[in-house]
Order: sequence, then structure tokens, then C-alpha cells
Amino acid sequence: MKFWGHTLVFSLLFYFLILFYLFASEGYIDRTILNRAHADTAVFLIGLSFAFSGICYFWNFADKYFIYRKYLGLSGFAFALSHVAITILLLNDVFPFPSYYQIHENVPAFILGVYAILIYAFMAAISNKFASHLFGGPLWRSFLRLGYIAYVFTILHFALKSYPSWLTWISKGSFSLPPITLPLTIFGAGVILLRIAVWISQKRKKQSV
Repeated sequence: MKFWGHTLVFSLLFYFLILFYLFASEGYIDRTILNRAHADTAVFLIGLSFAFSGICYFWNFADKYFIYRKYLGLSGFAFALSHVAITILLLNDVFPFPSYYQIHENVPAFILGVYAILIYAFMAAISNKFASHLFGGPLWRSFLRLGYIAYVFTILHFALKSYPSWLTWISKGSFSLPPITLPLTIFGAGVILLRIAVWISQKRKKQSV
């Protein structure tokens, strides 16, 4: 239980940090801002969960925190689910379902988001010893690696939804805070690149044997 407790505290601290950033950049907090913070927190927690594999592969300083990988991922999924639920149930007047998601420019981001959530749900369902024994270690780990595909979908979803605000911020040429989705997308891209670096390193080691 202590791992869940530590993860909960860390997740909530980051969530409120995101809220503070959004308030500082937007100047207000409303239900849409609160919902955005859920999505932003999900992207960070899930990304950090995936990043631990690469960080611990190349460096030893984070090995003692590797055990939190599962808890961070599941907590991030919980924030992602709450983001979906709030958007559909509490923000239907802002994003009417399903008409809003049928608008041509919204379709790609919507599809990517749905695929990502479905993969995360599958990963959450098999994140236990029973599934590990049922599928066998190698196949079970292969299934869990589908999460990287889901994370790519997540980052693309983020970018498609957010790039207009990035362009607006760049065009202003001011020293105002950038949209929080910009550094989070860069972070997400770094997570994917780190995984690619691990794959390349492992492939080279196999070839050298």
C-alpha cells in the first residue's frame, strides 16, 4: 500500500502544479481548465512510467524507483479515464457528444485518443500476476509494450489538439508562459526517443554476441 500512497501524493502534487501553471498562463480556473489538468497529468505520469525503463537501462541512479513504474502508469490511466468521463459527462455543452467529434478537423485527434485509451485499458487489465502466468512472461511483456504505441497516439492527439495554441504563442513573440501542452509534448517525444535508444542498444548487443 505504501507504493500506492507515495504515487497518489506525487500524482496530486503534480496535478496541482499543473493547475497553478494553467492559472498563471490563462489567468483563471474553470471546469475546462480542471479537465485539462487531468489530461496533462495523465500524459506526464504515463510517460514517466514508460521512461523508467530507459532511464534504468542506461543509468543506475533511478533503479530504486523502478518499482513505481506500474503505479505511475495505472495512476496516469486513472487520470486519463477521468479526463474522458469529465469531457463527455460534465462538458457536453462545450464538447457535445458525438457531434463535436464528427467535425472533420476533430476526427483524427478523437480516433487517436480512443485507440490510446483502449490500449491503456488492456494494459491495465493485464497488469497483474494472474495475466503474467496466463500469457507467459515473454508474451505478457510483449503485450505491455503496446503501451508505447498508445503513448505515440497520445502525443499525436495532444499535438493535434494543441498546435493552434502553440502557433498563437509563437506568433506573439512575447515572454508569456508557453501552453503547458508544448513542454509536455516535448517530454512525451523524449520518452519515445529514449525507448528507441534502448531498442537500438539491445539490438547492437545481440549482434555483437
